[in-house]
Amino acid sequence: SSDGQRNAALNGISNVSFVTEKVKNYLLALREGAGMPPGSAVVIDPARSGMHPKARQRLCQLAPEHLLYVSCNPKILAQELPEFLEEYALAGLEAFDLFPHTRHVEVLATLTRRG
Repeated sequence: SSDGQRNAALNGISNVSFVTEKVKNYLLALREGAGMPPGSAVVIDPARSGMHPKARQRLCQLAPEHLLYVSCNPKILAQELPEFLEEYALAGLEAFDLFPHTRHVEVLATLTRRG
């Protein structure tokens, strides 16, 4: 979080925030509070096992305008994506080979809220 804040300040970026708590708890607090700020973009980068079901549900309820889902496990992304596609359109899907000579690949799914 402090590295992100330092980089944002160095680059003159003031419309970003960094959170270091469990996603499901943070999303619950947002849902019970003021909600997601208008025009929000959320970057999701879960562990290989994917997102906690409650976190996925809460994120869909909060309905940020944009979601960027970074996945290190395309199989899990394929299992979780249909839940997001109920509220979002898939704007892009791109694979990145960050670990050459291994079977691992990163996938970025870009989603935009339907509206």
